[in-house]
Amino acid sequence: MKFDVVIGNPPYNKGMDLDFVDLGYKISNKYTVMITPAKWQTTADDYSGCASKNINYKQFREMYVPHMSYVCFYPQSMEVFDIYQIDGNYREY
Repeated sequence: MKFDVVIGNPPYNKGMDLDFVDLGYKISNKYTVMITPAKWQTTADDYSGCASKNINYKQFREMYVPHMSYVCFYPQSMEVFDIYQIDGNYREY
């Protein structure tokens, strides 16, 4: 089954979001919109701590970055969400 638009906010746990983005792209006919951590942009190609068994950060960049038409980066999560992040731990206010 394919959808015209896939929107998601995957779990932010050691690269699990890569699986959600990967699946979202595969089931989308037109648009995939995801809220993800920026780690896929900065993680080293040889990083071994990724939880995904299907795709790593290097593969993700090679496969999906060429298809991205817009990336919006918010260095301060409080600009968008009512949460505060410290070293991967999230606190809601």
